[in-house]
Amino acid sequence: MLFNLNAPIALAYQPDAYALSDNGERLAVLDSNAGRLRLFDALSGKIMWEKQLEEPVLQKAAALALSPRGLALYLETGQGVSVLNADDGTSLREYHGLHPRQIALADSPGGTILAAYTDGTDSQNSSTSLNFHNASAGSELARVDKVIRTF
Repeated sequence: MLFNLNAPIALAYQPDAYALSDNGERLAVLDSNAGRLRLFDALSGKIMWEKQLEEPVLQKAAALALSPRGLALYLETGQGVSVLNADDGTSLREYHGLHPRQIALADSPGGTILAAYTDGTDSQNSSTSLNFHNASAGSELARVDKVIRTF
């Protein structure tokens, strides 16, 4: 169960990934067993929308991030990153060619840079890296290889 100051959000499952907007108003929750991505109004606990995901996404999805104002939702798909409209769940764009298996995503406070952490556990990438991308175009801005994870 996730809590906020006004109402609890009861989940009947352990989320595979979740993201909270910086302003605390939106909560995205991924349940890959059910193939479901939900966006909650974190203040009321009500579901704003629910999206059934395709099988290939479910097997590889590992990371979610909400943009600072909660307007866009980033979902790692195993093929890249899908950017969804957080108001209704519709697709805004796809970033392909990013390193496979992002395990953490974060958007910059201004919403212009997407950071992606890759753990290096897939067959195509044997080292960890931290990659910074232009959030509008998806192009890589910088990359730090062999990141040492301390958590």
